[in-house]
Amino acid sequence: MPSSLAWLLERLTRLVRAATDSLEQSYPQGVAEWQQEISRQLARYHAASIMAGAGVDTLTQPMTVAVTEDLATQLKFLAKFGVEIQDAQQWQAGWNSRAELYAKSIKTPFARGATKMLPLPAMPAQGTGCYSNCGCAWEVSELEGDGNADAYWRRSKDDSCGICIQRERDWSPVRIRDGVLQL
Repeated sequence: MPSSLAWLLERLTRLVRAATDSLEQSYPQGVAEWQQEISRQLARYHAASIMAGAGVDTLTQPMTVAVTEDLATQLKFLAKFGVEIQDAQQWQAGWNSRAELYAKSIKTPFARGATKMLPLPAMPAQGTGCYSNCGCAWEVSELEGDGNADAYWRRSKDDSCGICIQRERDWSPVRIRDGVLQL
């Protein structure tokens, strides 16, 4: 894992943990405030993650669109989780670990930045069975000509999910020519 991503993950995990610990103390009346805080931190760290992956200090328009889409997906999950917490009769210890999984969602925007926003079919942790525990990455070989590359889905774990194993078979390589994915 790149050190910049590891640093962001560690920091966001601490923030999510602190917010969730606070929620546990104020449960159940603090759920809405907890959701707002987690949403705010996810927005900040999704943006920081894509910039870190790309090695830039500002978001481009395509990056902003990608972050907005990735964040919207996470916020839908967060809203459902908030309802589940609100509707429960008592605090459940497993919620702490589940809340921390939201921090790992920044792997997807980091990968988008690291692959220079190439039109790849999916990003690590996106649509996989291992979800945010995905250890996969794209290996990109840039080719001559603007917008030309071959990209390879690479697994880094022996216990990859079936989707990641299939992606490695099917997407090694995928071809991008003139900025268009060739399937």
